[in-house]
Amino acid sequence: MKKYSKIIILAAAAAFLTAVPRGAAFAVNEGFNPRVMHEANKIITDYEAQILKNGPSVEAYEWIIKGLKIRKEAYFASGGASEIDEKITEKYKKIIEIDPSHYESLCELIAAEINKGAVEGQIEKLDGLVKNNPSRYEARLLRGRALFYSADFDGAIMDITKAVSMIPGKNNADAGYYKKLLETSNKHSAVIKKNAPKGLKEIIESSSAAEAVQLFELAGVFLDPEMVKCPANVKTGMDFLKKAIEKDPNYVEPYIKLGEALGEINCEYKEAMKVLSKVDNIAKEKSVLKRARLLRQKYYKLSMSKGKSKKK
Repeated sequence: MKKYSKIIILAAAAAFLTAVPRGAAFAVNEGFNPRVMHEANKIITDYEAQILKNGPSVEAYEWIIKGLKIRKEAYFASGGASEIDEKITEKYKKIIEIDPSHYESLCELIAAEINKGAVEGQIEKLDGLVKNNPSRYEARLLRGRALFYSADFDGAIMDITKAVSMIPGKNNADAGYYKKLLETSNKHSAVIKKNAPKGLKEIIESSSAAEAVQLFELAGVFLDPEMVKCPANVKTGMDFLKKAIEKDPNYVEPYIKLGEALGEINCEYKEAMKVLSKVDNIAKEKSVLKRARLLRQKYYKLSMSKGKSKKK
């Protein structure tokens, strides 16, 4: 085991930044760093052989996962990353088969689901992990993120604040992302308290509970670049915009926002153009008319390009 200590892993990662010298045994490959790839493959094959010889073990799968992560780092571009991620997920599942309570594997599998936008049911799983591992920060961070996507921003603020304070200094990359998420949570929490003081449920069920401007501002929360990673939020945001238009057909901003959402998020360019064309009959300000016109032109070009690619 010692030959694959942390020193070797760090050396492999460092090799990623080092050019292959002339005359070296490894051939230069434009797609990946051969030295790093060699280290990764050696770790993976050695521990796969160990599993064949001695049977599955948590330790062997953990080393294979480390090897796969080093293999992922070996690529200069992200071409093979998704395939490697799938293999890593498979290995975490293998660990869970051996040890159903394995903390790191459970966190990684839940994170994979959240990354795919599948948030439903994850909070309940994370509740148990946080309760049983109070000194660990990973599950608490994930729960904060899941609460964020579920529009429970106050809950997200509590979890993220606590978890960030627990992150060791060496993991500053994690802290940086979650600190930004914390800022966004505070901003969105303020918008919801202002526009939905009795809670979102009432407004989601009935548009009569809010004015058009309030519905528009709430839509902005759900169509935030981070929130749209969960597909359910895209639908909620668009529904708010449609309700705002129903509430006040002469209020122009929801049309533009809805057109942008249809075009940028859903890639429904024809529908986006249809919505944006209505701005011509409502808006009077030249700047607003210009915004809508430029967006229509953009989506027209994208629609034509999309049509050509389908024919090919």
